[in-house]
Amino acid sequence: MAGYSLHEVEVGIRMSTPTYRFGRLTMAVRKTIPYMAIGFLVASGAMQINRSQASDALKRHHRDIAIQISEFPYQVGGWVGQDVVIPTSAQEILKPNGLVSRRFSRYGGDGNLTFALIHCIDLRDMHGHHPPRCYPASGWSIRKTDVTEEETVDVNIGDVPEEMRVYRFIQGGPMEPGSELTVVSVFVTPVMGVVNDMAILQEIGSMGRGASGLGVGQIQLVFNGNRSNDELEVQVNDFISKMPRDLLGDMMTIPEEEDEEYRKYTFDEGGRS
Repeated sequence: MAGYSLHEVEVGIRMSTPTYRFGRLTMAVRKTIPYMAIGFLVASGAMQINRSQASDALKRHHRDIAIQISEFPYQVGGWVGQDVVIPTSAQEILKPNGLVSRRFSRYGGDGNLTFALIHCIDLRDMHGHHPPRCYPASGWSIRKTDVTEEETVDVNIGDVPEEMRVYRFIQGGPMEPGSELTVVSVFVTPVMGVVNDMAILQEIGSMGRGASGLGVGQIQLVFNGNRSNDELEVQVNDFISKMPRDLLGDMMTIPEEEDEEYRKYTFDEGGRS
């Protein structure tokens, strides 16, 4: 992102491959009955809520994700990246299992963005790293728009059509020009796949250590200025489509040993068991 590092915009922060059925469940649940699905998982005991320690399989799974994140490429399709430092204090709050903070420019063309990929072993550690919380805590105000509904952009994550949330921020008062940011963000979980609603993420975390200990990833793409949705959709899709698929898949996958309870259930496109 030209002119701003992730450090500058967030310095004040307080903050098997994927199975087909999880992809279908993600689409259906996200748009229809998320809380019903969560309630079903709790009632079925699938989340093993009371388990206090991660299994060896889950620990290996998280280590594999950390390795993949540490090997995240500096070239993603036509985008070329350069590391951007995240403050130590922010890392201490997040307790990340793996983290990428990188400014990417599109080689031979227009376009630049700051990309952040964060994976936490405990889902609850991610609650502070939500754009409506962390950017205002850093001095950015939520930009008022004429749009009454939540803004999203359509994007394919893996092979599944999803939506990423769009947030707009501004610095400066009403009588002076201010800097602007457009942030596109989504969470990636083994339980629900792609989640763009913090309330659902918190609901998963409230199930207990077994659920929150499965981990969560977050993808953020930060653009300088107030970008149109058409422009965002083109650039976000171009970047996301070139990301390592194995990494995205692993962040949405429960290890086979942890998945035994899920094998008892199948879901149709409506999210019904």
